[in-house]
Amino acid sequence: MEAELTTETNNQKKFFVKPNAGLCTGTWILIPWTVFCVLLLILTASGHFLNSQSLGCKNSKEGFVESRLKHEARLAYLWSGLSLPVCLLLLVEMWRWKGYYLTVLLCGSCLLFVTMCVSFYFFVDAETKEIQEFEEYYTNLMLHNLEDASGKTQNQWTETTCNVFDKVDHWQAELKCCGLKDYEDWGSSIPDSCSCDGVDNSSGCVEVEHRFIYGKSCLPVVLSLAKNRSRTFWAVMITWIVVSGVPIAIGFLFAIAACFFVYCMLIWECCHYRWSAFKYRLYGGEKMVPVVFIRQTNNNQQEDEDVTHAKAEESDGDERVIVEVEGSVEGTRQEGEEDDVDDNPLMMIPLSALRRLQDEHVPPPVPHEARCMCLFSSNPKTFYTVVIEEGSPLLPSGAVLADANKRPRNCLWAQGPHIFCVENIVWPHRNLDSAPTSL
Repeated sequence: MEAELTTETNNQKKFFVKPNAGLCTGTWILIPWTVFCVLLLILTASGHFLNSQSLGCKNSKEGFVESRLKHEARLAYLWSGLSLPVCLLLLVEMWRWKGYYLTVLLCGSCLLFVTMCVSFYFFVDAETKEIQEFEEYYTNLMLHNLEDASGKTQNQWTETTCNVFDKVDHWQAELKCCGLKDYEDWGSSIPDSCSCDGVDNSSGCVEVEHRFIYGKSCLPVVLSLAKNRSRTFWAVMITWIVVSGVPIAIGFLFAIAACFFVYCMLIWECCHYRWSAFKYRLYGGEKMVPVVFIRQTNNNQQEDEDVTHAKAEESDGDERVIVEVEGSVEGTRQEGEEDDVDDNPLMMIPLSALRRLQDEHVPPPVPHEARCMCLFSSNPKTFYTVVIEEGSPLLPSGAVLADANKRPRNCLWAQGPHIFCVENIVWPHRNLDSAPTSL
């Protein structure tokens, strides 16, 4: 009972990892980011984060400010709503025993970055179109003399919720301007909101009909305010995108560095191999050729070998059962040692030995072509298969004779960084029960 309680306690302790410097640093980075997401949600919902200054009438044509506020609020909700669960999940995985914090970090960063970029693109596109519509709407008013506008009735210039004349009049008094394009838009009926307190042209006022009025136009000022109204929002969102893309950028740089390192290692290994081969040939070394030696047997020998092999398998099976029952460590060690034996039948022989086989042995060596098992393409290399009897004087010392009907585990050779595997060429899958293709 005490042992079970101790095991449960240890399992509970292992649910969380022990604090360390890296874990604490990551936690101190994530906690402010999580608090920032929560504060952004609260400030957006309360309206303190977004500038709600109205610049136009609140109807379908001019209510772009209210529309922009909705777009900005949706953008803030979307980004905060995605970032908050990612931060919380990353915190849990960082402190959990064997947590997948790297996977959460990479997947979460990619999801956030892609979502932010796509939503930000559509937001900028929609905002640009709304500003253009706003500018076109008030520019069309320039085609009509505002003098006529001042003479019309309230109902003629009142649209859904707002009076255009009152809005322009408010701009003139608030922004210290006159007319949409200039004061001449009003003709001779310049309203009192254009009146300037200055006494000369140095204060930005102009004298018209024995009084001073504002000389600058209102529409450029309004458009400038409309474009620069959300500087804080833009700064926060752009900074957010940049910070969210930092893990992706770091991972991308690490991937590039790793690929460059592997490429340099491959180039170095290839150059080192060629230099070694050049020195070998320079000091009189003979060219080496890859050859696979295959045991030559007749039909009677093959039948005897099959029977012997079957009996050996049965006896090995019985001995293996006995060893397993007795729990012998020695038998297990012998089996492991047999598994570690290198049965690669491919051998590098001098070119002179190959030429001797071609001249004296029947059948002669059969050439084949093998391609490199590597990422970078390489020219195919030629190797040979030789069917030869065991004990033949032409058989090089140390050669491993392969069975014509049994595929070895390995049949390959390496030239620098390039590895050539040939067992599928000599022993195809469809011909495992028959002789190899070289016969």
